[in-house]
Amino acid sequence: MCYFTISHSLNYVLWELMLWSSISKEHQTFLLTVADLTDKDLSSEIEKDLMQFHNLFEKIENETIRLKEKLQYYYPVYRKLSGLLKRFLIINKKFIPVLEKLKSYGKDEPVWQMLVGHIEGEHRYMEKLFKNLLY
Repeated sequence: MCYFTISHSLNYVLWELMLWSSISKEHQTFLLTVADLTDKDLSSEIEKDLMQFHNLFEKIENETIRLKEKLQYYYPVYRKLSGLLKRFLIINKKFIPVLEKLKSYGKDEPVWQMLVGHIEGEHRYMEKLFKNLLY
């Protein structure tokens, strides 16, 4: 039989948030690099948006790492973690339309479309995961 304490549950959610915020912050760099290597002429607005999302996801990751260090104080950690998950969902919701815009570049290039589609799929998965963990 397996027993879970609140610290195990919080620990699990913290690890999930650290993982997905870390992955999320790298997507922008990956997209910009591949766009450059494949001669996509991304608009400066999209490039700026991608870098802003990189910074936002990185901030969530760093706050989650700091929060994990305070795990022995359950209620404040739970409250803060709830807030971080909600912020992640807000940022993620704004990031998905940027990914949809990126699909308009390289429409005839299956590798680009697969890359952007894969990243979009991951972000839709994250949305479902964190909504389930919150509610």
